[in-house]
Amino acid sequence: FDEANGSLLWKVNPSPFDATKNYGSLAVGEQKIFVGIGQRLVALDATSGITRWTYFLGNSSDNPALAYGIVFIGSGNSFYAFGSEIAVSEFSEVITPVLLGIAVVFLTVLIWNRKTKRECSKQL
Repeated sequence: FDEANGSLLWKVNPSPFDATKNYGSLAVGEQKIFVGIGQRLVALDATSGITRWTYFLGNSSDNPALAYGIVFIGSGNSFYAFGSEIAVSEFSEVITPVLLGIAVVFLTVLIWNRKTKRECSKQL
């Protein structure tokens, strides 16, 4: 939307990104808008709405977060860190969504895998 008068500047059709399955919040920065849509992380140009890049995550995506020029997003059992121009690192052993709001961590973070439910073969 235009800041001055509120008029629509552009819009994006989410169908090519399989948005019927999952979509969520946006992260904005680096002249881009980052959104997890379906099984993808999509980077849109903030001025024109043109798709700058997409990355197939392989599982439903959580909401992205942006800090210091790095986009963070969880998907399945993985946690990804992207540079705004698509360099990616994948960290495994994450079993729950990590990004629930705006947060920036300045200290060491421990991420581990732990099952929290009991497997039961008998019905009680």
